[in-house]
Amino acid sequence: MAFATLPNFNIFESTNAARKEIIKALEDKKFNFIGVYGMGGVGKTTLMQAMMKELKNERFFDRVVMATVSQNPLLKNIQNEIAESWGFKLKNYSESESVGLLWRLIQQEKRILLILDDVWEPLNLKDVGVPYGDKEGCCVIITTRFSDMCDQMNTQYKVEVKVLSEANAWELFRVSTGDCVDSSELNAVAKEIAKECGDLPLALVTLGNALQNKDRAIWNVALDQMKKSMLWRIEDFIVSEDDLLPYVLSEDIFEDIDNMEEARNRLHSVLDTLEQSCLLLNVDGKTQVSGCTILFERWPF
Repeated sequence: MAFATLPNFNIFESTNAARKEIIKALEDKKFNFIGVYGMGGVGKTTLMQAMMKELKNERFFDRVVMATVSQNPLLKNIQNEIAESWGFKLKNYSESESVGLLWRLIQQEKRILLILDDVWEPLNLKDVGVPYGDKEGCCVIITTRFSDMCDQMNTQYKVEVKVLSEANAWELFRVSTGDCVDSSELNAVAKEIAKECGDLPLALVTLGNALQNKDRAIWNVALDQMKKSMLWRIEDFIVSEDDLLPYVLSEDIFEDIDNMEEARNRLHSVLDTLEQSCLLLNVDGKTQVSGCTILFERWPF
């Protein structure tokens, strides 16, 4: 992802706040299993990549290893990615041999951090070959879109990576476009596009890079497509359970509802699930629908 190559990644308030909280937890010897969560595109992976370099350079750990889990994980792929940190290939290893090898490799390190990125379902660390809990000095961080995934995997500490502030989002978009948005010709349309990106780093960088050195007509096409596509994002607005309840009842969204209290409880449960999945935000005690889902297609420019 292009964002990983940008200088001064940690200057952004939201990512720097998450970074500081992760460091604080790692420094506390009682925490060796940390969950990092936030909506898709918010920059969890990039933050972890940046922290890998920092933790290595500061000699915080003797070895830092990162492996991608993804939505449909293959245990062998995860194990192989971890083993490659030591220069091993697991192609000719059986599942039990792979577990045994990783167990021994991790055990030999005095202090090691394993980052498992993009976790969608609970993962048994010992099935992977990670002696978490059986080895002092073995720390694990998972990243996930789902707050409750941290709870399901029994992480000891949770850190949320939040969206960028409006000012930081604009600065990131500006840098990603090579500062071409400073021109009077592009500035207005660029600010509209940046707003449509919902303060998500992945969206800002992807669009910024794609539109760099393009003429005004192509910028206008991009903005039109973003505004018309429901797949791009959901417009930000504050919504309450009281706002939604009449729609739930009139549209018969829930089946087998006998009374108003049951409908309200079901709605509350659904909203809580969405919030735990970072598809809704809680802002000052109010639920906010936010630009949370981005499906990047090949743009026609």
